[in-house]
Amino acid sequence: MGLNLIPEEIGDLHQLKFLTLRHNSFEGSIPSKLLNISSLTYLDLVQNYLSGIIPSKTGYSLPKLQYLDLEGNNFVGNIPNIIFNASHLILVDLNHNAFTGTVPNFFENLRFFKYFFTGYNYLTIDDSHQFFNSLTSCRYLKYLDLSGIHIRSHLQSIIPNSIGNISSELLWLGLDSCRIEGNIPIEIGNMSNMLIFSINDNNIKGPIPGTIKKLKNLQMLDLGNNGLQGSFIEEFCEMQSLGELYLENNKLSGGLPTCLGNMSSIIRLYIGSNSLNSKMPSSLWSVIDILELDLSSNAFIGNLPPEIGNLRAIILLDLSRNQISSNIPTTINSLQTLQMLSLADNKLYGSIPTSLGEMVSLVSLDLSQNMLTSVIPKSLESLLYLQNINFSYNRL
Repeated sequence: MGLNLIPEEIGDLHQLKFLTLRHNSFEGSIPSKLLNISSLTYLDLVQNYLSGIIPSKTGYSLPKLQYLDLEGNNFVGNIPNIIFNASHLILVDLNHNAFTGTVPNFFENLRFFKYFFTGYNYLTIDDSHQFFNSLTSCRYLKYLDLSGIHIRSHLQSIIPNSIGNISSELLWLGLDSCRIEGNIPIEIGNMSNMLIFSINDNNIKGPIPGTIKKLKNLQMLDLGNNGLQGSFIEEFCEMQSLGELYLENNKLSGGLPTCLGNMSSIIRLYIGSNSLNSKMPSSLWSVIDILELDLSSNAFIGNLPPEIGNLRAIILLDLSRNQISSNIPTTINSLQTLQMLSLADNKLYGSIPTSLGEMVSLVSLDLSQNMLTSVIPKSLESLLYLQNINFSYNRL
């Protein structure tokens, strides 16, 4: 049985402008005749099983090309520099392939360029300063995803100050798993229209710059899995559009600011695996629309107050591996949407409240490694969705 190839005959359609074959099972390489259709403006081959290299003459052969979307295939080899001779380019998406070599930085003539996705290949950027400087020519750039690319620089800081000069239209910047070192430059605050900024899983050090508060429209910020130091800055409280904040697995210290309660838009807050301490601010329990809250693996002290019952929309609550010392408040039964609750490895005492049996959405419950006493309440038998229970290492 032969390969399911793209028919060569498509290349005979000399007036073809728009071609999409996304989400099929095509194999083999792109027919060379297809890449010689000079009228083609839109080529979408997303999510197939295509492979081989992109011919180096593509940019000359497709001078009118505006959209090139090859995401989710098995293409190999270098990204041809010549692609960027197609001066009307608006979108290039090469995510999730097996391209190698360096990412071209010939952006000077791309006046209409808006979307560039090259993440999750085997690519490198050898000079980050030159690359980001070149991108400043793309005044309408909206989405830039370089995740998984090895970004290098001959200078100490890989993220150049010029990143703040990239298009004021930029909405999404993805730099996850790029092996980036150095600090976050204060110029990041210049990107005032950005909605999503993700730089997870790098080696970023130093403090979080206060200028980040200038990102008034930011909805998701992911700085997790780095080496960030300093405190949970109060400037976060001024970011009224921020819905998701990920700071897990860094080296942040100090306490959480009382202004945390002002973050009315926050629905996901992950600050686990840092060195945060002191009491959790009472204002934390007034963030009533939060869905997921993870403060695990820190050194928080104090008690669980009755106000924990205010978090009526919450789905995930992880306060494990801290130094919280109190009983479990009976008001916890107000968390009717909660699916995952972990209070493990604290200093909780007293009995397990029977009101836990009213938390009808619970799927996972971990109260292990505390000092809980008495008996396991029979009311838990009412929890029809409960799959995981861990009460080990208590005094039950």
